[in-house]
Amino acid sequence: GSMAVTENVPYWGCIPARQRGLRAGTYTDLVTMTLTYGPRSSRSSGTMPVSISSPARCQLTTSPADIVFNYTDFGPVVNTGTTFGVTCTSFLPYSMALDATSGTLLGLNYTLSLEATDATGTGAEQSFAILGNMPAGQAGTCASATCSASQSRTLTITY
Repeated sequence: GSMAVTENVPYWGCIPARQRGLRAGTYTDLVTMTLTYGPRSSRSSGTMPVSISSPARCQLTTSPADIVFNYTDFGPVVNTGTTFGVTCTSFLPYSMALDATSGTLLGLNYTLSLEATDATGTGAEQSFAILGNMPAGQAGTCASATCSASQSRTLTITY
């Protein structure tokens, strides 16, 4: 009788750096793989598609808006956020990070988090969120009826 066995084998390819004169775009090919097995060196062949996009690029295509905490002293928790868009070359893995995930404004503590920290480019804009939280029951340091303060944060995209 015969026995069917499936085995996943990882593989990788490398594109030499600093190649000049190549147009930007997606390059595709069909690669033939041959498997040799068994005591009689039996062979089996198959093809697999390969796609490489060049050059590798990521950009912030929709900037995040301000995150505004409308908070009242000793008030309830405030959850808020904003969205932003990133466009990266197809198949390109990238990561996102904030320079700080917590802070204090007018004696009120808050936290920030990213909805996702890792993604893979699709060639189209991908939407993500920055989520903000200001815990309940904080006194703050505002001496008048209304106060405002701001802090800048940096979103870094690495690819």
